[in-house]
Amino acid sequence: AISVLQFFYSIVDDFLTELDYQGWTPAHMAAFVGNLDVLRVLHAMKVDLSTLLDYAGNTLMHLAVSGKHANVIRPLHAWEVTLDSYNDTCSNTALHIAVKVGAVEVVQVLLALGADATLLNAKGQTASTLLGQLHDKLDDSVVHQLRFLLTQANSVKEKEAVEVV
Repeated sequence: AISVLQFFYSIVDDFLTELDYQGWTPAHMAAFVGNLDVLRVLHAMKVDLSTLLDYAGNTLMHLAVSGKHANVIRPLHAWEVTLDSYNDTCSNTALHIAVKVGAVEVVQVLLALGADATLLNAKGQTASTLLGQLHDKLDDSVVHQLRFLLTQANSVKEKEAVEVV
């Protein structure tokens, strides 16, 4: 009976770590579509969600943000999926991606959890700089909300830097 259980566990284990053509596992798909239930099950099954990268260097955080799933960000952060890691394609952080897709609620959550709004991507852009280039692609109200959030975050960082000196 033990060998049968070991066999089934090995099948499940292979399935959980099997990569598709994008380098995605079931955890990547769950993060992208915002399926928190699946992510909870995977975490309970001891899948290390913090180290999973797809072929483009995206973490589960990058994918959840791309899908605008604010509800997934806090649990991923609690499971040690980093906020400020860069993906390989453009060296964007989750915050850069959230700004790019115009996800106001996601930006709020990321900043509340401590995402660094001063980090630069491969083009030398902060999230604020990137927003300045997207004003014609996003709704005006979204741009204004994002600008307000990022300005607040940057002023807090500047204040912290002054206090350290």
